[in-house]
Amino acid sequence: MNITIPETKNGIQKKLEKGFTKSCLRHAGTHKNTPIEVWWDLIHSDNNLIEITQTLRQLYESNLPTIGELIFTSVCQYRCQHCIYHTDYSKHNARLTVDQWKNVIRSIYNHIGIRKFIHCGRSIDDTGVETLKWMRQSFNDIQIGLIDNGISLIPYLDELDAVQPDWIDISIDGMEKEHDLQRRQPGSFKKTLNTLSYLNQKDSVPKVSILICLTSVNKDSVINLIEFMNQKGFKNFFILPVSAFDDYRPFTKLKVSGDEFAKFLQQLQYSLDKFKDTWIEVNLFDIRYLKDIKIYYPELWQRFKPEEEHLSYKMLHRDNEFYINYYPLSLHGIREFTVNSNGDVIFPLVVRKGKLLNEDIIGNLISHNAIEIMEKLRSFKLSYHVDALLFEKNCIGGK
Repeated sequence: MNITIPETKNGIQKKLEKGFTKSCLRHAGTHKNTPIEVWWDLIHSDNNLIEITQTLRQLYESNLPTIGELIFTSVCQYRCQHCIYHTDYSKHNARLTVDQWKNVIRSIYNHIGIRKFIHCGRSIDDTGVETLKWMRQSFNDIQIGLIDNGISLIPYLDELDAVQPDWIDISIDGMEKEHDLQRRQPGSFKKTLNTLSYLNQKDSVPKVSILICLTSVNKDSVINLIEFMNQKGFKNFFILPVSAFDDYRPFTKLKVSGDEFAKFLQQLQYSLDKFKDTWIEVNLFDIRYLKDIKIYYPELWQRFKPEEEHLSYKMLHRDNEFYINYYPLSLHGIREFTVNSNGDVIFPLVVRKGKLLNEDIIGNLISHNAIEIMEKLRSFKLSYHVDALLFEKNCIGGK
């Protein structure tokens, strides 16, 4: 697929071909032509650091991100246990105006051809809603998704007709006891259920999905939740095991252990008989979970197949579809373009720090356009993704 982009002062080509050129493939030393296949070869290669960096740079030079993640506000009134944002995030990260967001989105749309946008944080507010409404009025070929806890959305339910989201993901993390405990907010389960009930009847929202963050708190409650919500008519479920860290929250105590995670996946597959016409995805963004599968569930590990930018396992059972997907952190920059509340384009996972450092930021869309920032990533800022690949290689490389 060719994406047309304007000529820039640094002489970037007008058309950037999405996919490998033959010369790239020869240099990479492989006949594979999808990012995940090249990534897989690198994971199992004995290439040195220079060769790994060159091949990864070629991937980034040959592929533009396809999803724009928009963090409209740094503010959130909640303190959920599994939240990756630093508790003082709003103190260190300013917020753009609606007019500034319009310029940012025009650049993303025009310069790197992104057509899929996600409102991914933190809470829903006036700025985010007004910008989304403008986007819907201004572009006729975009998709808009919303992610919310089902509570901050409540004051804006009447605005959904103007936003016309293509999908909404509502986070609900286990049954009532576990959900409220993980959210640190008694009564949040019931409020979220009320929002889901409203959305399920709303014609202007074509797809409503349940988003579940799997943790040590709710691991024994998730399957019951899927059955409970499925009986209420919900069919789409996305499970994301928590990203946990030693230095910042979410802390590693929230991570499900390797053997427990393997057992959870087995139980989820065995439970498909209980569900009706469901689409269930377990999406992994932390290589440690894939390592757990390799160690504790080797027969599943052998059944993963490459799919463009990720590894995927698929199982069909009656009228249910079940997927487990792994999205490499090292390939994040050819999938997603994440814009912070102040216009900074940032690397994944760095929001856990609160006050971001220069090493956490690729560039700012107030002072530079999107393609200039992509050039900066490819030329000067690729070490984040190289380090991520080396860690992935250390976790699952070899036999």
